[in-house]
Amino acid sequence: LLEEKAGARKKRLMAEWQKGDAAWCYINDDVTYEAGKIVELGEDDRSVTLKLASGKTLTTERANVLRANKDKQDGVEDNTFLRELNEATILHNVGVRYAKSEGGIYSTTGHILIAVNPFRQLKIYEEAQIKRYLGKPIGSEPP
Repeated sequence: LLEEKAGARKKRLMAEWQKGDAAWCYINDDVTYEAGKIVELGEDDRSVTLKLASGKTLTTERANVLRANKDKQDGVEDNTFLRELNEATILHNVGVRYAKSEGGIYSTTGHILIAVNPFRQLKIYEEAQIKRYLGKPIGSEPP
């Protein structure tokens, strides 16, 4: 009975994917995830074929594929506002924020602060900016 339930759940999860869906595909430990679109769902319910942003087509196990967010969600300050919250979407969102000018090194996930070392001096550490945050609870000011 448990195997039947697990099989039904797996089929339901695969059925939720459709051709054209945006996804993140795990590549390897160096590249980690690459954005792509689903072009084919394997009949075995275990494989997915994606057209990656690099132009390559890759067939991989379903376990290597995570849902992606709409582009309009890129760069949100708090990751909890992402519709799809997974390892790939958090890494992407933090990267988008980091690529922004001053201040993009900080993001939050609820009350958890994520900081990326910019390896350069930033204006956000000037006295006026520091005073803005003193004594205030996390989340009352943007990261």
